[in-house]
Amino acid sequence: MIAQGSAQSVPQIRLAPANAQLDGDGFTYIASIRELPDGRVLLTDQLEKRFVVADLSGGTVTEVARVGDGPTEFRFPGDLWALGSDTTILTDENKGEWLLVLGVRVMDKWTRTNSVMARVVSERLPTVIGHSPAEGVDLSGHFVRSTMAPRAYVGGPPFDSIWVIRYDRATGRGDTLTRGVYLRPDYYATTAAGRLARGAGAPGRGGQTPNASYLISLHLREIDAVTVFPDGWIAVARFNPYRVDWCPPAQKNCTAGPVIEQRRPFTEAEKRAFLEMYGSKGRVPITDLSKITAWPTTIPPFIQRNTKAVRMHPLRAMPDGRLLIERVESLRTPANSYDIVDRRGVVVGRMTMPGNQRVVGFGAGSIYTAVIDADDVERLHRHPWP
Repeated sequence: MIAQGSAQSVPQIRLAPANAQLDGDGFTYIASIRELPDGRVLLTDQLEKRFVVADLSGGTVTEVARVGDGPTEFRFPGDLWALGSDTTILTDENKGEWLLVLGVRVMDKWTRTNSVMARVVSERLPTVIGHSPAEGVDLSGHFVRSTMAPRAYVGGPPFDSIWVIRYDRATGRGDTLTRGVYLRPDYYATTAAGRLARGAGAPGRGGQTPNASYLISLHLREIDAVTVFPDGWIAVARFNPYRVDWCPPAQKNCTAGPVIEQRRPFTEAEKRAFLEMYGSKGRVPITDLSKITAWPTTIPPFIQRNTKAVRMHPLRAMPDGRLLIERVESLRTPANSYDIVDRRGVVVGRMTMPGNQRVVGFGAGSIYTAVIDADDVERLHRHPWP
């Protein structure tokens, strides 16, 4: 059920054709972009570990910084956060360090010894496993992180909830805004000939036998997602039930939005669709559903995945203050779909695009997508928006 109206009443938004695209240089996984005032685009490729600036009008790509331990280098390119004008932060996901970039030039590296923000983020607080604690910055001197509830470390249920905390960038003082929920890190369907058990007999350990069991990661992690807007508002997307809560700037209270959609069952058809997709990628060939256990019972409304290779975040802050959420509609359909949610928590638009195209960010009057070609190379496209 869609909040304040049926699915048919939500406007379907069609993405306009691209008015610029980068054909000469391709990428493996575009993780984050930031459009500069002059129209150029800062871009990170997490799989290739690149941090570059792209000029779509000239078709050029130029390196901004490279991998290393020097004062202008990084180990793993994370998110790009705008600080106003042409100043940008590049987060280094591996080291808890941030690069301060003026235009396309790295001016400084913020570490825990010279930056309150970097020190707080790199503190060894109990964070959700595989979950980046730094969620974003605003233009008013605050940044936001999420941390696992301390009771998980004092005998309570592990990994059951997270706290969303807003910090002052100058002093490091933090205010807890709300509690998120983290119920399952991932689901693993298990297959074996004989007795089945979740988590047993991962392939590749000690060789494979005819009776070996295999762990199949479904990548259906359920965790509330958080993002920060330049004006200080914070959006918390809840997965159960699916809704969006909004936290105003300079306030500790957040307002819960209406339920957008009820839980959808993980049907037999969804299971078969997953197995077809899994087998098509050259992994363990499995076709008999009766030999598989530990399936989830429902499909999450959105997912996020954080590994050593990539960070897939479902939320994008739109320039007009609305929130874009990358949905999980069905494993049976290859299309990518997005909900647009206003600050009442109401879905005011939906957008669908082909499965080889996804949204990677916004600019001034533009939306950027990554389009995967037949060689699995991602190309950056710019479209007019709205």
